[in-house]
Amino acid sequence: NKLPVIFDTYYLRMTYWIGFVSIVAYMVIAYFPLVIITRANKKAGVSRDNVNPRAQQNSLLDTEQDENLLLAARAKGCHENHLENFPFFAVSILSNYIVGKPVAATICGIIMVVLRIFYTIFYIKGTNEKIAGLRSLTWMLGLLNCIIFTSFAAANYPTV
Repeated sequence: NKLPVIFDTYYLRMTYWIGFVSIVAYMVIAYFPLVIITRANKKAGVSRDNVNPRAQQNSLLDTEQDENLLLAARAKGCHENHLENFPFFAVSILSNYIVGKPVAATICGIIMVVLRIFYTIFYIKGTNEKIAGLRSLTWMLGLLNCIIFTSFAAANYPTV
């Protein structure tokens, strides 16, 4: 009743890489809002200020007259939140690899990538309290995901 060795090693190799791929997928999701910022600015007639881009992006928060600029401001907040949460996610994934638990890293990675996709949608489309509440819920579930899997790795860390 044992699986063939070929299938067993293939499964382990696939499981091993999915966690690392989830780190790359997270970063793609994190930088996707920049595409939305560029398109929204173009629709609003705002050209890219390459001399002082941070001041231009910060000025988006002061505008309330154009829906495209509000969209760009939400996308900017989404992008920044992804970057702020990335280190904790990366630690969750890598710590499970360090203690020899690639399946845990894979599960953590898949859950986080799915939650971050929904988070991005809710953040960018979040123009009312219900959608903003869903955004907060997905953020909290992502944080809980990282806490659980980092704790799992810490519990399996070999002691001297």
